[in-house]
Amino acid sequence: MCIRDSSCEFCLRTTPLTFSFYELPSRYDEVMSELFTKNCANCNLNILNKCICLVCGTIVCVQSDCCLKEAVANNENETIGELSYHTINCCYFAGIYLYMHHGTLVLQSEGMGVEVDSCYTNSFGENVSASLTDPEAQFYSRDLAEYTLNADLYAHFKSLMLEGNVIGEIRKREAEDVEVFGNEL
Repeated sequence: MCIRDSSCEFCLRTTPLTFSFYELPSRYDEVMSELFTKNCANCNLNILNKCICLVCGTIVCVQSDCCLKEAVANNENETIGELSYHTINCCYFAGIYLYMHHGTLVLQSEGMGVEVDSCYTNSFGENVSASLTDPEAQFYSRDLAEYTLNADLYAHFKSLMLEGNVIGEIRKREAEDVEVFGNEL
């Protein structure tokens, strides 16, 4: 037996993994300026539709043909999107992403996903995703600066991931008639 030898097989099996969420900037305009110019980790393109994985901070393409992958699901080959592929390989089949262009969060688990309001709100409690649907306000950083990270909402999404209940939240939203998608993202 050893005293926490990093190569010890017993220690590797019994030492809990440390989990941390990506540290998001406090204001949404900072999200846009810091992350929007970053390229997809897979194809190295800077496309408009991209997400940041809130587990590891990796930028991935969304709804783009450049990063489609072949995967086996239900004993059949299936083409899946980069976000789905990243969820499987990074997040152990459940993931939470910030969809930067829409200002929403994408929850994904077990081949299902849903877009939900972001954790960035203004002083009136309005979500940044509502502002981004207005073409006039979309690219004005002074408007986006009003939206700050809501710590309670962010903590809620962290707890979904930590408690392994991302799929539960997706199914809850599906029961509320929110559109649920598959592995195409």
